[in-house]
Amino acid sequence: MKNRVGHLFARCMCFCLLAVLNSTVPVHAADYPKKPVKIVVPFAPGGGSDTFVRIVQGVVQSEELLEQRLVVINRPGAGGTIGSQYAKDSEPDGYTVLNLHDGILSARHAGQTEYGPEAFEPIAATGRTGSMVCVKAGSRWTSLPQLLQAASDQPNTITFAANLGALSHFAGLKLESAFDGAHFRYVPTGGGAKRFGDLIGEHVEVSVFAVAEYAQFKDGGLQAIAFLDAERHPAFPDVRTAREDDIDVVWDLIQYWWAPKGTPQHRVDRIVKMLRDAMASAAMRQRLEELMIEPLFLSGQPLQKELLKREFIISQVGTGDPIELPDTPLFVILATVLLGIVAVTQRHIMKRQRPAETNPAPADTAGQTLAGVGPEHIEQKTSLRLPLITAAMLLIFCLLFSLRIAPYWLLSTSFILILGTCLLHHSRRNMSALIAVAVLVGPGCYYLFTEVLVIDI
Repeated sequence: MKNRVGHLFARCMCFCLLAVLNSTVPVHAADYPKKPVKIVVPFAPGGGSDTFVRIVQGVVQSEELLEQRLVVINRPGAGGTIGSQYAKDSEPDGYTVLNLHDGILSARHAGQTEYGPEAFEPIAATGRTGSMVCVKAGSRWTSLPQLLQAASDQPNTITFAANLGALSHFAGLKLESAFDGAHFRYVPTGGGAKRFGDLIGEHVEVSVFAVAEYAQFKDGGLQAIAFLDAERHPAFPDVRTAREDDIDVVWDLIQYWWAPKGTPQHRVDRIVKMLRDAMASAAMRQRLEELMIEPLFLSGQPLQKELLKREFIISQVGTGDPIELPDTPLFVILATVLLGIVAVTQRHIMKRQRPAETNPAPADTAGQTLAGVGPEHIEQKTSLRLPLITAAMLLIFCLLFSLRIAPYWLLSTSFILILGTCLLHHSRRNMSALIAVAVLVGPGCYYLFTEVLVIDI
């Protein structure tokens, strides 16, 4: 009976491991795609980029432009660099695609990343939109010259919502460079949806939004005081351009699509065809017209030329000191050390406060005295040890996962096996059940979420 159970667990583990390996090793077959393609959006849901990608997703699905589904994965944070880093480090198999506008250029010049377009395979550029300088409706600022004059008279007092290191930040810096003495006080917020909320909530006074975002948020109380383009936008003819007020600033953005470096060219070409067909469809053009987005499409050499031109423009805007991101692994290490100090200190205090034994101490089998090992003391040590072991294991797991040393399924399986072994005191009676749980929670759940449910973990 035991042998039969052991064989069953062994087969279960082998099946799960093979399934995970099959899902993580790049497939080089010509029939691509065989499974859903993940589109990484490095901003929160509701912003301009997220809205644009979901429109593309809907058109691709409704017109059957790809044999598999497109699944949108939002990975917001740090001006888009968390999502771009995730996409850059993904398997170059064509099943992970990043959508990121000119922020991929500005992040490097802001000191947030050490990589730029050269770390990816450029796929295409789809859609161009200008930028609006916006305030809350009813604000004291009614024109761009008035705003910049105040920023010059009282520098670093007007709060400017920006995703630091991203295009909204560079737009503010560009405005400062065009008006002598003007300086804003930048408040780190997030993507368009977050900046809109902070502006309406009066946590900040001004920000810059893409025209598509302005069209989306306008009825919620957003007011544009300038359009940063060569000519007025036909949908908003009452909004003056910055150039009309002798402020030479043109600031727009283009939505780019990127694949991890080393992605096979035939798979990149397949995504190019999907995007070209989507941008050419009547449904897509209608939606772009509603969002005031120019239906631009570039790929190949024209795309490379556009990237070089925009790289030069962004490099001309100074950002001051590089923006330092929090060192999460260091924080985890410090927390682990602190936990150890607290545990040792608590144990020392308990030892000093333990009352002297009035009864004779029990003796071990060799006749030696074992002072202070009564049932109550053993129970205290056990109750203290278990939560400390669990907390330490969790911190180590989080540290290793944040460093991306090993895949999630391997880390989780190891975590369960090691922690379970410690808690079971090496009891062989429950080891078979522990191995089964580790396999189901580690490789099993990883396969279920990533391959069946297409949920990114």
